Amino acid sequence: MSSRIVTTAGSQEMDLQGLPPQAIANYLQPYFQPGDLQFLQSEFDFATHAKIDIHREKM
Repeated sequence: MSSRIVTTAGSQEMDLQGLPPQAIANYLQPYFQPGDLQFLQSEFDFATHAKIDIHREKM
């Protein structure tokens, strides 16, 4: 899933690309020192108990 939304608020323009959590992290990045804000993405498949166990081990 991906999206592209452009919204304006006063003189500021927010360009949202990609997944909503990624867009939020990108928007907030300028307010943090380099390395202080991290965006981590984890893909998972819960189709079987074995896949759930694999995912659990990664967390």
